[in-house]
Amino acid sequence: MPESMDIKILVLEHDETMRHWLGRLLTQCEGYNYLGSFPGVAEASQAIGLLNPHIILLDTACAVSLSAEEVARLKKCLPLAWVLLLDLEEGPGYERLAQRLGADGFLCKGRLPEQLRDLRQRFQQERKAGDQARRDMLQTEIS
Repeated sequence: MPESMDIKILVLEHDETMRHWLGRLLTQCEGYNYLGSFPGVAEASQAIGLLNPHIILLDTACAVSLSAEEVARLKKCLPLAWVLLLDLEEGPGYERLAQRLGADGFLCKGRLPEQLRDLRQRFQQERKAGDQARRDMLQTEIS
C-alpha cells in the first residue's frame, strides 16, 4: 500500500450518537478514508465486501454478541483487514476479549485521536513489510 493511500476504515457501533462522533473524527483525521458506519455486523454484512475496508472498528457492545467464529468469518471475508475492538473504557479485560474473539487489537474511544495516529503508522509499516515479503517471494519464484 503506498504511503499516500488513505486507510479505509469502517465503524460498527450500536450507539447512533457515537457513530456520528466517530464519523466526524475519522473524516477529519489525516490518512483515513471513512467509509461509513453501521449499528452492527448483521446490518453491515452485505456492504462489507463491497466497501473492502482496511480496518473495521467494532464496538464491544456489538462484539459481545459475536462469537469467535463470527469474527473469524468476518476476517475470512476480508483476510487483510484488521478488526479492532472499541470501547469507552480500557484495561486488560478488553485486550483479552479482543484476543478471545480473534480480533487484531483494542482501542479506547477516550484516547482515539492519538491512537489513530499511532495506528496509521503501525498499519502502514506492516503493509510495507507485507508488500516487501510478497516482492521477495515473487523474486525467489522467478529466480
